Amino acid sequence: MKKTLFLAITLVAVFIGCKSEPIKQQSDAPDLPDQKVVKPTAVQRPTVQVVPFEGNTYYVQATGSDQNRGTVNAPFKTLDRAIKEAQASPVKNITIIGKLDSSSENTPEKAESVFVIQDSGSEKITITGTASSEPAVLSGTSAKTVINISGTSVIRFENIEISGGVNGYAAGGIAVDGASLELGNGTVVRANNSIYSSGGIYIANGGTFTLDGGTVTENKGTAGGIFVDKGSTATLSKGEISKNTSQTGGSGLLVSGTVTLGAVTIQQNDGGAVLVAEDGILNVIKGALITSNTCAYTGALFISQGGVVTLSGGEISKNAGGGVVVSQGGTLVMQTGAVIKNNKDYFTSGGVRVYGTFNLEDGLIYENEGTGVFVASGGTFTMSGGLIKDNVHYMLGGGVLAEGTFTMTGGEITGNRANAGGGIAKASQALVTIANLSSIYDNVATDGYGADVLGVAQ
Repeated sequence: MKKTLFLAITLVAVFIGCKSEPIKQQSDAPDLPDQKVVKPTAVQRPTVQVVPFEGNTYYVQATGSDQNRGTVNAPFKTLDRAIKEAQASPVKNITIIGKLDSSSENTPEKAESVFVIQDSGSEKITITGTASSEPAVLSGTSAKTVINISGTSVIRFENIEISGGVNGYAAGGIAVDGASLELGNGTVVRANNSIYSSGGIYIANGGTFTLDGGTVTENKGTAGGIFVDKGSTATLSKGEISKNTSQTGGSGLLVSGTVTLGAVTIQQNDGGAVLVAEDGILNVIKGALITSNTCAYTGALFISQGGVVTLSGGEISKNAGGGVVVSQGGTLVMQTGAVIKNNKDYFTSGGVRVYGTFNLEDGLIYENEGTGVFVASGGTFTMSGGLIKDNVHYMLGGGVLAEGTFTMTGGEITGNRANAGGGIAKASQALVTIANLSSIYDNVATDGYGADVLGVAQ
């Protein structure tokens, strides 16, 4: 049965590109262009007769035959046959030997995916490689997604590579349409490409995704690594998202649905590591690390209008282009255990750039190159706890540079450095309220103007 899904994605965000020009300090930015994402089409295959089986896993090898029993010595030829067998029997494990591709799978020329798993049932089917010297690979083509998983299917991959998929409107690597996907230890989603969707993995229509030890790397697309669309959820428990590329932001992870980010390292992505789009919700917890990513305009984490991010743990560090950007209408909440440190953005803020709303309840913003927190005109920063320390800016406001609204009722600002306003620098139009000036101390103004505060009545 063939079906095509056109899904319009609206991302209200900054049009982003990694360039060297200074960032414009403004609250509004142009929208990203509308993008069309087409779900790969399921392929109708002939019904096969299920053969009773006594082993604990079905085997698939390109040199096998679908007339075989699916044993290690008589493997099936196609993944499709093995899925049908697993669906109808108590055996829910499939072992891939070597490389499978469109030739071995007998994929129709006009199909949009090399492999299709559709409505395989609510019982989890685990697809894994072997411990042999011949690694397991599911390979795409220059015009097809590698694999489409849809309907009631619950699929887990372990010790297998999914690579080589290219699709203009759909995901390059894996497309999940309402189904459930898990990536376990040893799974690598690598070197897949898409123009208007995710190069690596796309989760849509209420689908669920768990990253449980896998790696998503070297993919290119609107979202380079992983795209969790509206209505879908993801739990990123452990693993790595690295070296992915995007021209519009979210090179590692693009969030329009709901995502929990745990002990996952997001690193060395080009085009901004994480983009939280309109209505996206991202909860960052203990163990998360967003580090060594590059983009001048987005920072490592960009929060669009309507996006909400809670940092209740984790670390954002060593990123070029700053740590976090909160767009107009976006919201960032920082709590105990969260750290933003050692990020660089010489033009405005190495730590957090606020055009929307930022609530610092606890946590640490320190040793960033560029103001610790820059509050743009129209932005709101409320500090009720936490520590802003040892940040350095070559002009104004080592700790906080306020052009919008800044209210400080708790926490400390100390050890920061700037030419003027080492702790806090207030622009003339800003609204700044500080409950206790004694909590701002030991900051340095190298030009001698306002070591702790500049432009604030004392």
